[in-house]
Amino acid sequence: MFYSLFVCVLLISVEVKTSANETSFTNGVDVGNRLLEKLESVLPKNIPPSDMRSNTVYISVAPKQISHVNEKEGFLTLQLQMSCYYWSQSASWDPADFHNNSMIIVPPHTFWSADIVILNSLEVRYESFERQLVYSSGAVLFWSPLVTVRLACSFDVSLFPFDKHLCPIDVGSWLSTNDTYKISSNPRNIIVPYTENDEWELSHSQNSIEILTRTTVGFESDNWYSYIRMPLNIKRRHHFYLLIFVLPNALLCLLSGLVFFVPPESGEKISFAITILLAQFVSLAMISDILPSSSRSFPKIGYVCGGAIAQSTVNLLLSVIVMNCYFSRGFTRPGRKVRIIISSRLMSVLGLTPCPKEICFPKKDNSSYTEDDQGYPNDFFNHYRL
Repeated sequence: MFYSLFVCVLLISVEVKTSANETSFTNGVDVGNRLLEKLESVLPKNIPPSDMRSNTVYISVAPKQISHVNEKEGFLTLQLQMSCYYWSQSASWDPADFHNNSMIIVPPHTFWSADIVILNSLEVRYESFERQLVYSSGAVLFWSPLVTVRLACSFDVSLFPFDKHLCPIDVGSWLSTNDTYKISSNPRNIIVPYTENDEWELSHSQNSIEILTRTTVGFESDNWYSYIRMPLNIKRRHHFYLLIFVLPNALLCLLSGLVFFVPPESGEKISFAITILLAQFVSLAMISDILPSSSRSFPKIGYVCGGAIAQSTVNLLLSVIVMNCYFSRGFTRPGRKVRIIISSRLMSVLGLTPCPKEICFPKKDNSSYTEDDQGYPNDFFNHYRL
């Protein structure tokens, strides 16, 4: 008996709670419908509201991540958050009259939306412009939490890998002129989490946004359009290129000078010089694969690589001459003019040891003085050989 009484009380309490929830849900739907009917009666769908505050649409753009930078093609792929809103006094309401609702979400194009686009984009993909928000203050907001845009950008790579670039974002009206409405940036800074890129650093400021105008020639008169410009300053992270590219090329330049310390008897003098030269050609090819094929902003490091290749080429030619002189009998005996040069102070200026006078020009009355079959002193070649 007591068990049956307990079950009955439990069922009655569940039914009462269910009825209360259904009543609350029904009241919420009724409140939303009443609020939507009120807004539809005061907000137009195809034209701007007549009481739009300052006749201005406010735009907010916040970068979220740099996806890709292509210097060769000249574009920047960026992900950002974009929102536009305006105020209409007739769209405001007292939240207490609508069950303390201070915001309502409606389907897209329920009310008028400004024709805002990214003007300097090559390709734009809006992940979501599917909702409009109306606040009790009268603000009508239409936004996309994620916009993937490909921006046209001019890259100056003359200071590679320490280059910096400026890629602005121009956002404005596509068809509506300044007579229809004006454009301004959002006075409130919106903080959006930014994901760092491994290769590029991004810096921007809401305070550096400019409000500009553009014009087109119409059939009857010139039309003026407003737009905002947000400058995006990107800087290359150079540590990777210093370790992978700059440092190895500097070592190759140092190694190219060591070809003269390789003894001719080893047989590796020419092959060593050719190996260094080929390695520097590979480094120059790496630059051409990374950077755009432009003569206006050729990287200065390319000139350095070109100079290193010229140096290695000269070293290779000199090595060939040295090997020829070493193994050719007719050129192993320098004449008097050559001996005068290698015994002069010019060798000290070049960082070499001058040939001693008594060896380059020995006296014939010296008991140790001997000559070869061509009349050259033998002690010279024992002390100072090419």
